[in-house]
Amino acid sequence: MSKVLILKNDRVGDLFTSLTTISTLIRDSDSVKMYLSELNYHFNFFFEKAQVEKINYNLSFRDKLKVTYDIWANKYDEVYILTPKSYYFVLPVLFRKIKFYGITYNGNKKLRPSLFLRKFLNKYFVLDRTKVNQYSYKESQQKLLGDDVMVDHLYQNLAIPKESSTFKKIMPKEYIFFQFRYQFFKELNWGKSEFDKMVHFLKDKYDYVVFCSDFESNDEIKHYNQYFEKNFSVIDLNKGIKKKHNQNQGVYYLKDLGSIDMFYVIKHAKMNLAKHGVVSHIAFFHNVKFHELITWNLTHMSQIIEVKSFLSEWCKGMQRGYSFINNDLEKVLRKLKNQI
Repeated sequence: MSKVLILKNDRVGDLFTSLTTISTLIRDSDSVKMYLSELNYHFNFFFEKAQVEKINYNLSFRDKLKVTYDIWANKYDEVYILTPKSYYFVLPVLFRKIKFYGITYNGNKKLRPSLFLRKFLNKYFVLDRTKVNQYSYKESQQKLLGDDVMVDHLYQNLAIPKESSTFKKIMPKEYIFFQFRYQFFKELNWGKSEFDKMVHFLKDKYDYVVFCSDFESNDEIKHYNQYFEKNFSVIDLNKGIKKKHNQNQGVYYLKDLGSIDMFYVIKHAKMNLAKHGVVSHIAFFHNVKFHELITWNLTHMSQIIEVKSFLSEWCKGMQRGYSFINNDLEKVLRKLKNQI
């Protein structure tokens, strides 16, 4: 019997980079258990053939004890560190008889983990933040499986959900999907007026615009969500409700968008537009069009190297469009005019 534990308590976009590796491990193992975070746990519908538990994205002391006890009690054959949390690299020191595999990082000032701790890993793959990587984060995880393993690129061992009849009935056709991210707008010093200009620019190019808000929730995001619901047309796929706003009939706020519905909103969009992250990775999964907005203030040569390293780690092979942007919205819209 081969028992496998996968440590994957990170963000949703990161989870999608691991799906081929996870699907392959499910196929080739007798039993698989996974730890997901509060950020990506709502996509656990993929893993009907695995046992899934939730721990925090930022590991608490209790989380560390839970994972450590789990490994001690269940005597796994293999543990895959697909979320390179520092504590996880201490575990191979504690459990010498278990084979540990992991993604490691080299940075300008820090190695994660140290060269000493890497000696206790059965196999690891290095991503380097100081140069262009030969393999992306997704490809690096697959390398942990071994060159002789046939990777399940078709996701045959995952449970791919079906879109609901409600989705087919009330979603508009020929739409562009835009994901609002509060922190992204805050970083750019954008507010409601910039959001309005953005969606109306998109409406001039497409029959319909549909957008969603953050999965996370705080007072600022709630304030934006109230503004969206009051000032735009609304689609609530959970309740099967579609309400048109007199001034914004073709711009729909997707209220409380769930993970499965988001999965299919992206698939059926004529174009997807968002900050690099979950939208781009789901669009890549479906092989549909997407365009990324990337903020990077390039002021010296070392930052250019950082950008190239970032693109090689996260975007290699994705065949998508992207725009480097700053807080000058008019300039951003001029860039996007012929790109989306």
